[in-house]
Amino acid sequence: VGAYAQSISAVQHAYKQAASQVVLLKNERNIIPITSISNLHPVLVSESENMALAKALNKYDEVPQIDSKKIEQRTWPSGTNLFILAVDLSKQSMNEITRLSALIESTGLFYMVVLEHGYFASLNAGLFPRSRAILFSWGQSAYMPNHLAQVIFGASAASGRLPFFLNNVYGSGSGISTTAIQRLQYGPPEMVNISGSSFNAALRMAVEEAIKNQVFPGANLLVAKDGMVIFHEAFGKSMYDSPRYLQKDDLYDLASVTKIFGATLGSMYLHSKGLFDPERTLSTYLPSFKRSNKANLKWKDILTHRSGLPASIVYYKNVLGTDGRFQPRTIKPSNSRKYPNIINEHLYSNKNTQDKILNNIKQLPLRANNDYVYSDLSMILLYRSLQNITKLPFDQFLNQSLYQPLGLHHTRFLPTNSFTKDQIVPTEIDSFFRHTLVQGYVHDENAALLGGISGHAGLFSTANDMAIISQMLLNKGSYGGKEYIKPATVDQYIRYQYPELNNRRALGFDKPLLEYNVNTSHVARDASPLSFGHSGFTGTFVWIDPAYHLTYILLTNRVYPSRVNNKISQYSIRPCIQQIIYDHIINSQLKN
Repeated sequence: VGAYAQSISAVQHAYKQAASQVVLLKNERNIIPITSISNLHPVLVSESENMALAKALNKYDEVPQIDSKKIEQRTWPSGTNLFILAVDLSKQSMNEITRLSALIESTGLFYMVVLEHGYFASLNAGLFPRSRAILFSWGQSAYMPNHLAQVIFGASAASGRLPFFLNNVYGSGSGISTTAIQRLQYGPPEMVNISGSSFNAALRMAVEEAIKNQVFPGANLLVAKDGMVIFHEAFGKSMYDSPRYLQKDDLYDLASVTKIFGATLGSMYLHSKGLFDPERTLSTYLPSFKRSNKANLKWKDILTHRSGLPASIVYYKNVLGTDGRFQPRTIKPSNSRKYPNIINEHLYSNKNTQDKILNNIKQLPLRANNDYVYSDLSMILLYRSLQNITKLPFDQFLNQSLYQPLGLHHTRFLPTNSFTKDQIVPTEIDSFFRHTLVQGYVHDENAALLGGISGHAGLFSTANDMAIISQMLLNKGSYGGKEYIKPATVDQYIRYQYPELNNRRALGFDKPLLEYNVNTSHVARDASPLSFGHSGFTGTFVWIDPAYHLTYILLTNRVYPSRVNNKISQYSIRPCIQQIIYDHIINSQLKN
């Protein structure tokens, strides 16, 4: 126990010491912490490849990196409205620093300065006169880039003080304090009293064993506890025969996780504004269903999968003939006014397809009873309802209201509009509908025919973006100093709705079984009754546990090369990895 506690305390000391070596010397108009990032377009200016700081900053916002030559040539990215100038005091001479000061001043744009690796340095007091903020750090800690980024974006408070004389403006004891604003931090497991060596090794072994057994070709695993990401690694490759190893910022097709981080999240946002009520009926928000057999279905029942809706429809069969070819006037190989809905770069569906799918759902008979049957149709109906309420396209509403303000630059529908294909993990080699590798376009056939945007599938994201959404929900609807969803709304949506009917569902969210069964549980044994989340057909999973302040995200493409590979469920990979996390958390609590 002594050695265990000692190793943890040693790491904690090193981490906290690095934090104390970050000093905020100047902070005009309280620019730090940066709160609103919706319209912020920062650029990191650094003479050397400052990858560690760049990566740390990019966890909070999209921050491209350039060197001073781009400033001289005035060729920085268009739209830039803030420079973050990184100066390495251990490598750059005073003449170079003076040149940088004059250069950055000449742009006329807002800027802040990050002075790294200073130690008993003397710095001309007249440098960087119009900088909005100056951050100073000393020491060589590997944690330092994270601390700098965390102070800038408010994940951590600034509290350091200068221990020596820097110039006649900043003497010993100088330093400005700030307050943290509930953004994710990044640190070692020891910061939440978990032994990093055993925790990291156990998680790596579990994922690598799954890859070895061809459960999936690769994975992204992220764990956050107490508001801090304590583990995030990419494993394996996007395809078994690919030369490219996966990266932590690769995008995955979230499949049914779209239901909670797209449609459900959107309804929670509108519920907080009094614009959506789960106690109202379907036709309240979808008037075209007023004369259907579904008009009086209550949203609470729809979102808990007990409304009588069938499980799904297989609409793509309506566009295929018996010979496997597309029926006339359904799909064309090029985009046009009549065929605007993209399936992939070589297939576009008819403009009437979306309404035909909705009419198909409208005509379906309801099941004879309202017992629990998981239905994709619920979220197709929800996203169309949200469009009616907001008068905006579904993706535009989510981007403007939630994703952009939260800093989610990798969460979107139709990701090939913004990213290259090699940044997007492929899913299946489709042998019956698209007859090609599906990469960068939604895997689900119904969502594909809807143009890649739906409430049940179509969203792509990264583990880090998903962790931000998860933390916002753990914060009861607030993140980065802004409330997106009212706490009462979060509480209402994430609790069991019909436990007396043996229905485990929350509103849109999945929950643990009401009674744990090792043979049928989709989550770990120790997942609390407060926890909630969702899985995705493509091999994705997110689970959030308020009892432990915990987020667990596992992103895979288990459907590659074919959906017939269901080892991820056969071997209970997702709950098994999740239980490893709980074991270490519970063990750490017993030892403290």
